[in-house]
Amino acid sequence: MKISVVMTTYNGAKYLHTQLQSIANQLRLPDELIVCDDASSDATTEITRSFTAALPSVVRLYANQARLGAVKNYEQALGYCNADIIVLCDQDDVWRPDKLVRIEKTFSASPNVGLLFSDAELIDEQGTSLNQRLWHHTFKRNHKRQVRSGKTFEILLQHQIVTGATMAFRGRFKEMVLPIPGQIPLLHDGWIALIISAIADVAMLEEPLISYRLHPQQHSGIKPSLQTGSNTSRKDISPLEMRSRYYTGEIEKLCSVHERLTGMLRALDDPELQKKSEQRIAYVEAVLSHFRVRAGLPEEKWRRIEIVLRELLAFRYHRYSRGFMSVLRDLTL
Repeated sequence: MKISVVMTTYNGAKYLHTQLQSIANQLRLPDELIVCDDASSDATTEITRSFTAALPSVVRLYANQARLGAVKNYEQALGYCNADIIVLCDQDDVWRPDKLVRIEKTFSASPNVGLLFSDAELIDEQGTSLNQRLWHHTFKRNHKRQVRSGKTFEILLQHQIVTGATMAFRGRFKEMVLPIPGQIPLLHDGWIALIISAIADVAMLEEPLISYRLHPQQHSGIKPSLQTGSNTSRKDISPLEMRSRYYTGEIEKLCSVHERLTGMLRALDDPELQKKSEQRIAYVEAVLSHFRVRAGLPEEKWRRIEIVLRELLAFRYHRYSRGFMSVLRDLTL
């Protein structure tokens, strides 16, 4: 089983050497390490080139002359992969030595698993443990239960529970996730996990396979502010404006997912996968219809009652939203 590790970099010199060294210390080395640098202005590419001497037959560095942006750079990096398993990697974390061993073992033992993700230990800028786990911030207990019961796609359609730095997937799904849409409220990791979960099983490893670093220069992921539980103030945005922005983004995302799954369905020749894809498409259409109703509620609250009641009696609030909590929001905000 061949394994590709994919890392995109941008001005990551401060922590990059530590991450690269943790890859070199793997009990099972990757067959290839693809590094795509997005026109860094610091020593990132020089550090990577120096590291190449340690694993000359493994590391492949691609340096962009002009910035592509995070999503397009990841898309480019995935395009260079040629392996059975693709493992995503951030530039500022630290891998546990048995990470690739555990990933390979899981995929080898479970042919139907198309994607897996693990928990992570949180560390600070200096690499000191914060005595917290990533899943404490990203993965609720009820979502875990639904993943175990095979409802991963339904969860991922509305909740980002998979962090790219902890994720790996089978290379045969690469063409299905590419290209990655850039104008939806979903980064590359969320998109990859969502599309693969539509037709393949998803496995979760509850042990932390990486140390996930929190620092002010992070380009994505959970922020250091989560250490204290602080949140960005939204007092300058009205509830109606917040709802409008949310549903505009979610409807765009659902439309992109629907389009991709419909295209995949035409290319599938496995009857079982075709049936699963058809079920996923029908589910997306149902959620999309419900969200369009919620997005189109009139400003006058009294005019919403009949519309909300219709959705409630059809159980769509409980299937596709948060039940009576969503009903209450739609009638009062």
